[in-house]
Amino acid sequence: MKNRTVSDETRDRMSNSAKVRTLNRKTNNSYVWMTNYQTEFMADSEEVLDALANGFVFGRIPKSEEDKQKLKDKYANSEYIIKEGECILVSKDELDFYLNNGWTIGRNCYTASRSSNISKSKSGSVKIINPETLKSKYVKPETLDQWLSQGFIRSTDFKKNTL
Repeated sequence: MKNRTVSDETRDRMSNSAKVRTLNRKTNNSYVWMTNYQTEFMADSEEVLDALANGFVFGRIPKSEEDKQKLKDKYANSEYIIKEGECILVSKDELDFYLNNGWTIGRNCYTASRSSNISKSKSGSVKIINPETLKSKYVKPETLDQWLSQGFIRSTDFKKNTL
């Protein structure tokens, strides 16, 4: 679009179209936040066009300065600790109590609010694939036979058969 002037409205429409195309290309976790600055929700690729037509935009409701300050204070006066795979956030006032009871400072956990596409530890799990839908999942080795009897196959076998 060299040497062309594009209105802000046209630029927004082009941007939204590109975002929808990108969203439609994704196969897993193809949800995005949509807001009309009063409400917000997670929309999948089928809901995005309707939401855009109803005045929603991509993104979330902006936080007020007061909310931002509350979050800063919460995390500035807190520490993540972990024990036996459980991770919690405690205030620095309570920290000594937990450290004396076997907890250690650190954060080796993820929450759904931080990242929905990062799963918990998959070590020791086996990846299997449903050959009909091509959806994959991780299962414990103890339950592998049950899944194989339902038509799933190991991902390593699937790759060998498709190459």
